[in-house]
Amino acid sequence: MKTSPESLIIFLTASVFLILLFIVAIFLPRLLKKEEAKTESAEINTVVNAFRALGDEIKSLKDQLVIKERFAALGEMSAGIAHEFRNPTGNQRAVDFINEYFEPCDSYWRGIGL
Repeated sequence: MKTSPESLIIFLTASVFLILLFIVAIFLPRLLKKEEAKTESAEINTVVNAFRALGDEIKSLKDQLVIKERFAALGEMSAGIAHEFRNPTGNQRAVDFINEYFEPCDSYWRGIGL
């Protein structure tokens, strides 16, 4: 049984093709897994960076809230002081109350000669 060179070339070509197909079938999933791992790693980094940005934003908002609370307290205090300057009746009432309270004491002390 004599084989012709054309059939030998076809056989070798088919063999090489099958070997290459086998190699691709074995190594292609490994290459795809590496690409998926790179993609997953990039996605994880994106999520981590997003959470870091959110943390920075929360810290910034917290600092702004503290500053606003301080300004609000300062505003309330200055409003109270301005109110007392404009309406000193509360102070006058306090002085009148003290005078009424201590007047009996003064007369007592004067009565005993002190």
